[in-house]
Amino acid sequence: MAGVGFYAYLSPIFLWCDLAFWEDLSYGDTLIWQEIGLEGSVAIYQGITKLIDLILPPVCYSCHKRIINQTDCLCIECSQKLKRNHEALQINRKVGENYLDKIVAIFYYEAVIRNMIHHFKYHEIYIIGRFLSNIAAEILKTEYPELLDIDGVIAVPMHRTRQRERVYNQAHYLAKYIAKRCNLKDYSASVIKTLNMQKQSYLPFEQRIKNPKNSFKIKKKADFKGLNVLIIDDVFTTGATANELAKILKMSGAKRVFMMAMASGNSARKMTRKLFFSTTE
Repeated sequence: MAGVGFYAYLSPIFLWCDLAFWEDLSYGDTLIWQEIGLEGSVAIYQGITKLIDLILPPVCYSCHKRIINQTDCLCIECSQKLKRNHEALQINRKVGENYLDKIVAIFYYEAVIRNMIHHFKYHEIYIIGRFLSNIAAEILKTEYPELLDIDGVIAVPMHRTRQRERVYNQAHYLAKYIAKRCNLKDYSASVIKTLNMQKQSYLPFEQRIKNPKNSFKIKKKADFKGLNVLIIDDVFTTGATANELAKILKMSGAKRVFMMAMASGNSARKMTRKLFFSTTE
C-alpha cells in the first residue's frame, strides 16, 4: 500500500499548485518537458521516478499487488479482468425527451474499474485519471472516429458546494486530458451547475430521472451555436444528468451532443435503454 499512499499524498499538492505540468511529470509524460524546453532532462526525471518506485514500490490500484511501473496503474491480472463495453446507445427519438445523440461507455462498471474510479474520485489519485483519459482518447481515435468530428468536450459540471467538499471535479480532469490528446477544445468552464441536488447514487431509478431537471446553466458569454460537443463523465448510470446537460447545450444552439463515460453499470443501463434509448452496435 506504500505506493498508493505516496502518490495520494503528492497528488493534492500538484492540484493545489494548479500546475498542469506537475501532473504530466507524475505521469511520466515527456511532452511537457519539451514545452518548457527541458527535454534533455527526461532521462533525469525518469531516473528519479525509478528511484522513488524502488524505495516505495508502486502497487496495483485494484488488488494492491506490486507492479513494475506506477503509470500502468494495474497489474497484469487485473488488466485482463477489465471488461470492455463495445455497445453504443443510439437515441430513439420516439421515446421520452432525448437530447443526447449517442452514448459510449468504455468499460462495464465491475470490480477492477470500480476500484480504480473510487481511488481516482475519492482519494485524489490523479494518475488514474491520466491512465483512463489516455485509454478514452485512443478509443475515440480508433473505434469511434465519428465522435472526433466534434468541436470540443465538456465535463459534467459539479456544484460549487460539492466541489469544495470533493476538492476537484474528476469529470473535468478527464475532459481536460482527453481534449489535449485529441486536439479538441475544452468547454467545461462554459457551464455551471446551479442546483446542489441529491447524489444520484442514493436515489431509486425513477427519481434519478427527475433529479437533474433544470440544474445547469450556460454562462452568458458562452456560444454553442452550430457546435458538436462530447460530454465526458466517469460513470454512466441512467443518463439523466447527461441528458439534462445536452438539453441546455442544444437550447444554446449546439447541433449534436454525444457522451462518453469511462464505465457503465449494467442494471441501470438496462432500465435506461427501455426509457430513453435504442441499442445499436
